[in-house]
Amino acid sequence: MGKLEGVSIDLAFFAKSIVDYKSDPANIKKIYSSVKKELFDNFEIFEFIQYTIRIFGRTPSFEEVKEKFSIDLSQVEIDQRPIEYYLQEIKDRYLKRGILRFVQSFNGQNIGSAKVADIYRPIIRLSEEFKEITAGETHVKNVSDLSEEVKMVVDAAVSGNQLGLSTPWKTFSDASGGMWPGEYTIIAGRPGTGKTWMLYKWAYYLAKLNKRVLLFNTEMSGVSTILRIACLETDIRVKSVRNRTLTYGEAEVLKNKIDEIKKLTGFIITDVGFSPSLSNIEKIIKEQKPDISFIDSMNLIKADSTTTRTDNAAAVSDALKDLAASLGCPIVGATQHNREAVKGAPSLATLALTDANAWNASFVLSIDPPMAEADGEFVDGTLKVHLIKNREGDLATFYVDRRTYEETDKASFQVFGKRVVL
Repeated sequence: MGKLEGVSIDLAFFAKSIVDYKSDPANIKKIYSSVKKELFDNFEIFEFIQYTIRIFGRTPSFEEVKEKFSIDLSQVEIDQRPIEYYLQEIKDRYLKRGILRFVQSFNGQNIGSAKVADIYRPIIRLSEEFKEITAGETHVKNVSDLSEEVKMVVDAAVSGNQLGLSTPWKTFSDASGGMWPGEYTIIAGRPGTGKTWMLYKWAYYLAKLNKRVLLFNTEMSGVSTILRIACLETDIRVKSVRNRTLTYGEAEVLKNKIDEIKKLTGFIITDVGFSPSLSNIEKIIKEQKPDISFIDSMNLIKADSTTTRTDNAAAVSDALKDLAASLGCPIVGATQHNREAVKGAPSLATLALTDANAWNASFVLSIDPPMAEADGEFVDGTLKVHLIKNREGDLATFYVDRRTYEETDKASFQVFGKRVVL
């Protein structure tokens, strides 16, 4: 596309938004309502698109833009990069311009932009233009404001309302009070124990409650993720799809469930091309502004400037905790236990690679290995889940049905095709 500067990037953003959201103005309305017209060199087009969405419930056509502004958007070169890329370029451009204008007016000299960040950062932070771009990123509050928020929490508690974002499992919700802003939670288990499925269940549960949910998948594509969620919710095995033994009836059930998932516009899932680096995760969370973020799995995230797997795991844990706290967005991540967890009850000491996970987490859910012993036989049944860390107090244990991943009252197991309740 050439250099992304000046009005060219504005026009690319407008053209991309009209092409991508021609029949779905609700999504572009969210994007346009989150930015200010002053970010654009040609903000008249911005206002026109915003007006058309608000009044007519649609994006304007290229012909309408051409007729009104004598600008042919069909001639603007756009590519496959997401609209958020163009918007970020616009914000970065404006930020640099705003800083430079402020510093130049401050000391009356022409200062190269390369020097600005190093020499004038304390002054730059006083700039009104800088504050406008970073609006909402400050986390300093006076005691008066905080006290009113605390009173709201107390009122919610005495009325019996859920204080934080709820979970699919009543025992855990009761023990935790739900996920509060800034909390960091870990679901841990050995490979194959079901931690990924529990993560999916939780994310989809909140998405159905119209929460804005961001699901990072470091191990598979968005298509595979949606397929697994649809299979989880319909009790159809993913294996049936992979080995092509799916019946026509099952296919229709799956497609109907996928159509239900499709309607959850606040459910955001990473797809092919996502790089699981800390900087990438931070950027996406800041862009998407979710109510909660889920990460599967934490052990595949790459930190900057670390030498060993242990150092990497510690750096990732520290960064995710800081990110959750600084953005006020709860983060739930899946990670592994060390092999020692198979020999006895999993604990904080058996969390993989680093003690940082145990230190940083507000809550840690630990899944027992899926094989349990009943009447002398090894059997594969419901999951036993332990809350092994609760920063607010009581620990708890509950059972999860391994087909639906919903909480069940009793531990039940499959023994050679016969159902046994313990």
